[in-house]
Amino acid sequence: MLESVVEEDQTYPLSADIRHPRGYPLFGDFVGGFVALPTKPRLVRGHYHLSCGRLLGENAKSLVIFRDPVARVVSELKVLVGLQGFGQDRLRRSMDSGIVPNLDNLQTRMVRGDIDVAEPNGLSDRHHLLITEPIGDETRALEEAMAAVSSCGFYGTVEGLGPLMTDVLDYLGAPRTQVPRENTAEPIDLGLTAVDLELIAERNALDARLYEEVRKQERARLALSEASRT
Repeated sequence: MLESVVEEDQTYPLSADIRHPRGYPLFGDFVGGFVALPTKPRLVRGHYHLSCGRLLGENAKSLVIFRDPVARVVSELKVLVGLQGFGQDRLRRSMDSGIVPNLDNLQTRMVRGDIDVAEPNGLSDRHHLLITEPIGDETRALEEAMAAVSSCGFYGTVEGLGPLMTDVLDYLGAPRTQVPRENTAEPIDLGLTAVDLELIAERNALDARLYEEVRKQERARLALSEASRT
């Protein structure tokens, strides 16, 4: 998201030099590729666990942007159907069977817990377990997720993307000429029903709680910022 303010040779996109059928490399392959770089870049961009931030050093700042959980899943289902050949008939059969072909509560999973990026053995397996195994105590999971988010340099939601990215640009000392916007999803009508959307919401209830907490904090920050200007 920050390509406009960081030179291309100073970034390391997660899929840069490592190919994988689903678009992103395995976690262990990514970390191995990063460690092998002759010069450490200023920015890592992509969609992996928050632990990746430490690859840039203990003082690195992370940017985490949350999205309404139902909107996130629908967007990813469009990618699944439009770019990965899943097929709308197959999606319909899956939803009718009560199965959402997408990892549940992925936003919570991607920020809580820890993946020791300094230990190369079994990195991909540890990452896979963290995003697929049962979450367990949801109250504890939410507390861990919020603690991790609060330790980030910058965090917010898609709804507050403009002010958030303005803060990031100011921190980087970059001009405010081009504030990044939300990615647009594939223009595909999945034919999802109200029942389908309710199922998606049910499967991602923990993400919804995390999202609302982040949104509440974001509104409070914006209110303080506006009050300071009056």
